[in-house]
Amino acid sequence: MKKLFFIPCITFIILTSLMTSCKKEVPLAEAIIGKWQVESYTYVVYVSNVKEQETTIYLKSNEMAVQFAEGSAGIIYEAGGLAGNFTWTLTDNHITLVFGNGTLNWDITVDGDQLEWTYTEVDEQDATITYEFFYNAKRTS
Repeated sequence: MKKLFFIPCITFIILTSLMTSCKKEVPLAEAIIGKWQVESYTYVVYVSNVKEQETTIYLKSNEMAVQFAEGSAGIIYEAGGLAGNFTWTLTDNHITLVFGNGTLNWDITVDGDQLEWTYTEVDEQDATITYEFFYNAKRTS
């Protein structure tokens, strides 16, 4: 008799926990909309694909922010003021930002109120040197 009561109770508890722990996934194109305060960035220097240096810089409040708006418009803020406008396009987790004549390509992820973007550059004078950048930002609006 106890087994007949115990099995349905356990099944109910398991199903209830599974249903309450599932969150609806928001598409990345919607998740990035808003203003993001950059908290830190890390850059890593590689020489001939060997890691030579890693440095993390922590920014003060209002030192740098990025805002993504609907309609693929965006704004970058530095020192609390407007630093520039850009347009953006998103393909999977790759975002392309266009500033007048310049273009940036980032890999981007959003986890709740945290945004991270990364990109890699090759040194213009020495192709054996590459730089990898990791930016971390928190949603402010």
